[in-house]
Amino acid sequence: MRTILFSFLLMTAWITGCAVSTVVEDTRTPVIEMNRFGDLLFHGEKLEPGKICKTLQRAGVRKGQEINIRIPQKADRQAMGHIAGELNKGGFTRIVFTTNRTASSSKLGR
Repeated sequence: MRTILFSFLLMTAWITGCAVSTVVEDTRTPVIEMNRFGDLLFHGEKLEPGKICKTLQRAGVRKGQEINIRIPQKADRQAMGHIAGELNKGGFTRIVFTTNRTASSSKLGR
């Protein structure tokens, strides 16, 4: 009886261990940079307003993926709102605005 119980516990531990282990997918986070003039750069190229989502999709960024937007210390809040609105409209809802000192994150819903 003890052998059966021990075998059962061993199998349960093995199955639980297999169920808990996960494969980590590609976790690279795309970064858009806003310079002090308000221009957006992605991989060193300027992003045009209205074409941000198409550029990200062509680069292979998935809609559920987090996007970091680096902003200067005194960034234009209205411009940030326009960027977030365009990305949200395009289905990109995980946007993080970052500076050198702080980061704020929000999940936008539809």
